[in-house]
Amino acid sequence: MKVFYLKFILAVFIVFISNYAWCEEEYIPKELLDIDKIRTEEQLSPKSQLMRVYIFLAVLNTQTNSYDTYVTKGKNDLDSDGQTALQEPNDLKEYKNVATDFANAFTIENEEYVCYINDMPEFNELFPEQKNPFEQNNTLLGICTKTIDGNEKVLTGTKTIPSMSNDGSNLIVDRYCAFYQKNEGGHTIKSYGFIEIQLQESTS
Repeated sequence: MKVFYLKFILAVFIVFISNYAWCEEEYIPKELLDIDKIRTEEQLSPKSQLMRVYIFLAVLNTQTNSYDTYVTKGKNDLDSDGQTALQEPNDLKEYKNVATDFANAFTIENEEYVCYINDMPEFNELFPEQKNPFEQNNTLLGICTKTIDGNEKVLTGTKTIPSMSNDGSNLIVDRYCAFYQKNEGGHTIKSYGFIEIQLQESTS
């Protein structure tokens, strides 16, 4: 009888966990943080080093019709659950809530939309020993996002900026990914943001 109850409890637990995972809200397409896939797309070797992951995320607050904005870095585990923000990009407990100038909800009517980035909020706090790519005045990066594989609810786009280390011994790849996620209704943007991923590979 005890074995039966244990099996029953285990089955209920598995169903609960499965339902939780299935119901998890998606704000960021997880494939944008697939580092192995990114290495392949950027023609880097598996030995290339992941130097940093910066994530800016805006989520529509339906009560205020404005966006709550968050930032985090890939190594953060702010809820101390053993999983980092890179592993759980859709867990808002891995993010710090920040104040920005974003206010009103907006729509995207077409299958293309340009994301303009001119700042990386809280970058200096997250990476105090690294240089903010947008420190120079009037720096502006435009990324064209598009729907992929007929999925009209998600627009993504990337732009890669390669450079060399000062001594020429390493290739540095800064990859920016922008994304927009529409709600079930069609045009309203429920979440959007951008990700900066820096990889480094020895040239020797």
